[in-house]
Amino acid sequence: MRFSALPKTIRTIAVLLLCASVVSAQGCDSSRAGNGDSSAANVGLPPELQGESKAYAEMDREYQSTRETLTLPVGIDWPAHAPNDTPVGEDEVAYEAGYGVAEAMRFWFCAWSHEWVTTINQDSLRSEAALRHLQQYRNMLVYRYLVEGQAKVFLEATISGAELGAADNVNQYLASSCHQLAQQLRQSAPPAPAS
Repeated sequence: MRFSALPKTIRTIAVLLLCASVVSAQGCDSSRAGNGDSSAANVGLPPELQGESKAYAEMDREYQSTRETLTLPVGIDWPAHAPNDTPVGEDEVAYEAGYGVAEAMRFWFCAWSHEWVTTINQDSLRSEAALRHLQQYRNMLVYRYLVEGQAKVFLEATISGAELGAADNVNQYLASSCHQLAQQLRQSAPPAPAS
């Protein structure tokens, strides 16, 4: 069966699973929606995750409104816009309803994962605050409604590892899923001293 012939909810979950579980330098670059009616796929989902496929501008508004409800650690800024997966010169990608919400929540989780890793051995108050934020992810829409299977196992191992004070899984998550944050941190890092 072709990917585009699968029901929208299954395609959305497949894309999110792929995003969360792929360990590669390129990350996840596809949030393409197929054709078809999504009304059946929306049953049981909260309103933020329901609706038809969206163009980039509409998905970015979803991202913007979600990021306004979330706080980031000091020193980390929100990207001005959600990632645009439309390759140059191609027709615009259609995004599943809730993709902008998921992107904002993913960046938020990346930011707090980074905060925890960088403060665990240096600042107990900041690392404890970061851990509380990571634990809150379990109650967020993306984790509760869209993440399943191996992706949920990976995220749970990340959070549980932090709860145990072990950075390995958190570092693995940062390396595999937080390319946008890594790029921001590289750009804001002071230049290396000349030798």
